[in-house]
Amino acid sequence: MESYLRNCRRELLARMHEKIANQRKDYAHRISHQLVKRYDCIAFEDLNVQGMVKNHHLAKSINDAG
Repeated sequence: MESYLRNCRRELLARMHEKIANQRKDYAHRISHQLVKRYDCIAFEDLNVQGMVKNHHLAKSINDAG
């Protein structure tokens, strides 16, 4: 009986995590779609975050931007 309840709760938790992940993906898609419609050119930058965090003046701000 306990394993059944545990499996039910595990599936419920998995569904909640999936819902949150889908909400985040949907929001990111909506924002990116608005940006593409608004601007002609969009550039992506690959940042070396670990190297930037070594600068102790900027580390807190960079980590907070997450």
